[in-house]
Amino acid sequence: MGFRISCHDSGADGVVLRVEGRLTGDEAAGVLRDQIAQAASSGRPVVVDLHDVDWYGDACLAILQEPSQGVSLAGGGALLAIFLEQRRTALPAR
Repeated sequence: MGFRISCHDSGADGVVLRVEGRLTGDEAAGVLRDQIAQAASSGRPVVVDLHDVDWYGDACLAILQEPSQGVSLAGGGALLAIFLEQRRTALPAR
């Protein structure tokens, strides 16, 4: 299965990016990065809804690990939390 990102603009309340499927590979990372940047360019709050993501690749985790200002993550649950923690511990100290 691939992935899909749909954008729901709720006007003054902000933008919700609903992500579905498997976020793996460079193509998914590029699309995810571009969709977040485009939604954030409105200056309104952006929520990346990860409730329906089945799996995360490393490039996508890097994007989700440090979201832009005004961007928050929803969903993802324990799987995403574990992956992000593993990624944090694997990165060299700055």
